[in-house]
Amino acid sequence: VIHDAEIRAGNLAASYDAIILPDHYSIELLINGYPKGTMPPDYVGGLTTGGVNNLKEFVRQGGTLIFMNTTCDLAAQEFKAPLRNILEKAKAEEFNCVGSILQAEFDLSQPVAYGLSNPQPIIFADSCAFDLYPSFTDKNIPKVIGRYAGDNLLLSGWIYGQNLIQQKAAVVEVPVEKGRLILLGFPVQYRAQPRGPFKLLFNSIFYGTIKNSSGHKG
Repeated sequence: VIHDAEIRAGNLAASYDAIILPDHYSIELLINGYPKGTMPPDYVGGLTTGGVNNLKEFVRQGGTLIFMNTTCDLAAQEFKAPLRNILEKAKAEEFNCVGSILQAEFDLSQPVAYGLSNPQPIIFADSCAFDLYPSFTDKNIPKVIGRYAGDNLLLSGWIYGQNLIQQKAAVVEVPVEKGRLILLGFPVQYRAQPRGPFKLLFNSIFYGTIKNSSGHKG
């Protein structure tokens, strides 16, 4: 467990190969934190802008930063990853899907997808769907590791506006200098999640010890 204070202190690359930012319902709260007196001291204060900058430096020095579900929006907003979550501002009358089982497809040649079946059932809960933008440099081009199925998307439950996410990216890797960002756009560790997607998290952690495509240690 890493508390906010340790992230705010910096020099993270000296201690960690991979850091996970767990699912959180509010990016603003993740950065600014709970006010003093509302939580035990270790849980107030948030990352702060300084802490976010320290995470950026961690990645630049070769670290792997793993975003889970809703925290993927932080990657786009603060880390300037060349993508956007098309569901971030989607209205209920445009798209609605909570706790349903969808079908996803994975690039099994990618280390993060190692050991998965294809296609793979996943749980979708307040999750992300990404559009990717062209990158200014070849070294920063995102890799799509998994995407939502086109045909037979819904396996169980209910979805409205499914055409909005069909064939959109769900899991993405973004190289950043010596390190990388990994965006797991749905809750891979969710209690009702099929067993397969758990591998995405474990693979991402182990991947943090492997050199990235530019030859630097991640």
